[in-house]
Amino acid sequence: MSLIAPDDVEALMATGIAPAALQKVIDREEDWLANDPRVGIGQLVGERTQTVWVQILERRDLLIQRPTDEHGGAGSGGSLVVVDNGVELTSDEFALVGPARITHLWAGFPNGPWNGPKVEITYTPTDQVRVEETILELVRLRLSASPYNQEASEGHSYTRPKDLQAMREDLARSLHPHRGPMSTRLGHG
Repeated sequence: MSLIAPDDVEALMATGIAPAALQKVIDREEDWLANDPRVGIGQLVGERTQTVWVQILERRDLLIQRPTDEHGGAGSGGSLVVVDNGVELTSDEFALVGPARITHLWAGFPNGPWNGPKVEITYTPTDQVRVEETILELVRLRLSASPYNQEASEGHSYTRPKDLQAMREDLARSLHPHRGPMSTRLGHG
């Protein structure tokens, strides 16, 4: 099921495309946003379980891929579930310390050790409106993109500041809650 309908796109811009063809463009952009190996955000809506691998007794916050809230994103009826090495933690053993950062509490203090090696976090993202806005922008870019970096006609000229793929990737990255300079911890064999 698509998040965006052709009417949503037509409300923002006159496409001149039949609704069935426009829906195919929308479906392709949603698929790209969900599944691109470099910048994809995974399943666009709904509950998900993310697996994070840690070293045994490691003390660091865990980053989840999408923002959520203390209820796991499903409002007061939802839940944020953290399973550390097969054992479900109680709500006083972990804390959501940002929209996408989970810390293990040890005697009430943050950064307690994770038992690991596998921690599974089940939650529902809270960014659906931003995802829908991004899809609309991706569709707009796709429909208005020219194959040329520069064009001129009747005394007007246009130069595209970036290539289309870079603009699309920037939009997708804007949904990642952990932007900016970061480093990845590499394992050793």
